[in-house]
Amino acid sequence: VQAVTDSLTGKKNSLSSITGDFESTADTITEAIKPFSNEEVEAFTSEIDVRWKYGLQVAEEDLRAGVERARYHIWRRAKRRTVEAGAASLSWRDGAIHATSFDGKVSVPILEGVGAGIYVDDLDDVHMFVGMSQKEDLAQHVVRLGTLPATMGRWLSCARQKLWWMSPDVGARLDALPAESQFVLYDAGQGMYVVMLPLVGNTFRSALWGAENGAIDLHVESGDPNVKCKVCATSVLMAAGTDPYVLLERAFAAAADRLGSFRVRKEKALPPSLDVFGWCTWDAFYSQVEPEGIKAGLDALMKGGTPSRLLILDDGWQSTENLAEYRVQEEEDVRGDLRGDVSAAELAGGGVVDAE
Repeated sequence: VQAVTDSLTGKKNSLSSITGDFESTADTITEAIKPFSNEEVEAFTSEIDVRWKYGLQVAEEDLRAGVERARYHIWRRAKRRTVEAGAASLSWRDGAIHATSFDGKVSVPILEGVGAGIYVDDLDDVHMFVGMSQKEDLAQHVVRLGTLPATMGRWLSCARQKLWWMSPDVGARLDALPAESQFVLYDAGQGMYVVMLPLVGNTFRSALWGAENGAIDLHVESGDPNVKCKVCATSVLMAAGTDPYVLLERAFAAAADRLGSFRVRKEKALPPSLDVFGWCTWDAFYSQVEPEGIKAGLDALMKGGTPSRLLILDDGWQSTENLAEYRVQEEEDVRGDLRGDVSAAELAGGGVVDAE
């Protein structure tokens, strides 16, 4: 009982001390603001509030990036990730990123004229994680990532053409990458292939947009005009190697280790449904799904000798239309993209964030 009493007394004294300090500080502030008008005081407090919130955002981003770096290296060791013989080490020198084979016989630039706002957040023997840093606090940043090298051959990309859909595209160096490219693989020359993966973090997502003369812009956005940043450490993963198929497996595994938000296919258990033949009703009925049609379809499959053991009733996508007050409509087409069903409002943050 005496121990508890002493503890409570100590806490009470500490609370009294804190209260006294607070009252003393409040008196000091009151005296300091007397010469200022109410409007000036409100402006001061507003600025303090903004700086406080921004400081928290910066601290949170720094902490998140640190956790991601640590997780990446821990998981690489824990999962015993291996590197193929044809993998290349990456380095940044003279404003360009280079890939060099382990035997040193091949060294090619894979990205030239790297933008001033781009920096290396993490680098091991074969993977480079690139971050974005800007002076202005925005919900959507557009910065120059760099320019494809003159030695490169052709590229392959997958780009969003709708909020929910991607399509592949191919081209040569001077053919601009499609807007909202989510993945790019290209021949850098001398048998070296490169993959670029824009990453999706907890708050911000990245995408690659083609520009003039082989240039690539990096778009980083939150999708919310009230969620802003100056620095995004998790922006792009880059890797290189002589075997494009093994390279892709390695790069996606590295992204999984960094983000911790997904696992690669080899680490996932396959569902039992993959072992049976099934039927999805979408191509037969689209959104007009009715019992009679389903029965007729199942009967036809049975009579044809391919009975369905799995049935998927698909009547269309869930609505993705945002409310009007949350959308920013843009009339111009997406720069450099000729597909008529794409609008800048859809691709740029789902129409939520204005590019400015």
